[in-house]
Amino acid sequence: MKQSNSELKTFNEFSQQSFSAVSNDFVKHTKVLKGLKADLDYIFKHTRQLKEKIQAKYPEAFVGLPARPDLDEEED
Repeated sequence: MKQSNSELKTFNEFSQQSFSAVSNDFVKHTKVLKGLKADLDYIFKHTRQLKEKIQAKYPEAFVGLPARPDLDEEED
């Protein structure tokens, strides 16, 4: 029983140290991913706006193209 408790204590200490090291990286990577998502949302929003302007100015260029509603919808 004492040996099991000692092993569990050692494992918990190791786990706590490992978690501390990994949690900082996780926070950094989460911030990077949120920034990337914001950048991509901005790019897709402006791409859609440009597409709408071009489609309004040159509607004949879009005749016969298959509709892609999955690309036209904005996601939250």
